[in-house]
Amino acid sequence: MANFYFDSSNNRLGIGTSNPTRTLDVNGIGYFSGNLGIGGSLVTTGNVGVGQSLSVTNLAVLNGGLTTTNIYS
Repeated sequence: MANFYFDSSNNRLGIGTSNPTRTLDVNGIGYFSGNLGIGGSLVTTGNVGVGQSLSVTNLAVLNGGLTTTNIYS
């Protein structure tokens, strides 16, 4: 069971952490069974795996390595 912590002085919610540093700060593994929309930038640290398809429009910056297999157009 996840531990929830609300920092009312900064309006931040922590899940799995009692010291949230962002509006929503999750320490643990998240799972989304539906779609996940991101209205701004997606910033990651570590690896990102995509199980089926990935659509990219207006790719501006790519730092590091990119490995691709089975590219279709």
